[in-house]
Amino acid sequence: MTLGNIISKSFAIAWKEKVLWLFAALPLLALLPTLFFSFPLPTNPGMLSEREAAEMVSVLFAAIGLQCILGIASYLLFPFSIGGILKGVALSEQGQSLSIKDVFQKTKPYYWRLLLLPLLLTGLGVLLYLVFVFFLVLLISNADTSTAAGLMIIPLFCFLCLGLIAIMLASVVMVFAFAAIVVDDLGIVEAFTQSAKLIRANLGAVIGFVFLFVFITMGASFVLTLIPLSAQFIAFGSMDVSSPQAIMDLSQAWWLRLLYLPQYLLSIPLSVFYYAGILLQYTALKPAGDAPRPPAKRPSRSKKTE
Repeated sequence: MTLGNIISKSFAIAWKEKVLWLFAALPLLALLPTLFFSFPLPTNPGMLSEREAAEMVSVLFAAIGLQCILGIASYLLFPFSIGGILKGVALSEQGQSLSIKDVFQKTKPYYWRLLLLPLLLTGLGVLLYLVFVFFLVLLISNADTSTAAGLMIIPLFCFLCLGLIAIMLASVVMVFAFAAIVVDDLGIVEAFTQSAKLIRANLGAVIGFVFLFVFITMGASFVLTLIPLSAQFIAFGSMDVSSPQAIMDLSQAWWLRLLYLPQYLLSIPLSVFYYAGILLQYTALKPAGDAPRPPAKRPSRSKKTE
């Protein structure tokens, strides 16, 4: 299957199978309240009374807590989102009609694997960051001069760049590992190994696929981002920029946040399009002999063996 075929087929699936839009919207539903949440910031915090400052700190911590709860809820819904899309695309490719209940039931067995797999990448990123910070502090504290410290930072900077490249490659491997879990019912380590093997054997095709699909999805989203940015630019041009309170009020205006809603809505079919492409590319890259075998049927008790 060529890249052009994958793109056209992904568009067709994203438009036809609107049941999958609900699964794509699950993480966004948890984060949607933050689109309309605003926190009143005072122009002169030093002018607040002790009671007003205490109330504002309480509201601030409540807002941070709400953001954390919504973020956790979004992450817990993520496996049903990506798993539902991938499983729905796989079922659609088999000619089956999709229903919310059917896709949900067939996604549940993959929930914990899809939930824990991103933690591996997160752990890798945290580990690289801690190693970088540790050696950075160690070198600076032992450097005699600022010039020597600057020279020693150069290899650390190279290490950081290589670490970022490793994280980007691991992200691509992880996305295809999601497909390996859903398509082949593999464990986390097996799926990651299978994904890395396919990408290493088809590196050029995978890089071209990822670049094109990310360009399409991010490009479409960026076009809609221009709407609120243009409105904000026009509003700033017609207001008194010397007033800090006016600038704060504008940055938290509900109508300005509402202009970001089309971008949120567009991200729903774009997610279906992107992960449909991931599954189609994964199945296209798999060797013919690695096709998943259907589950063995148990012999019927009513039939007697001769």
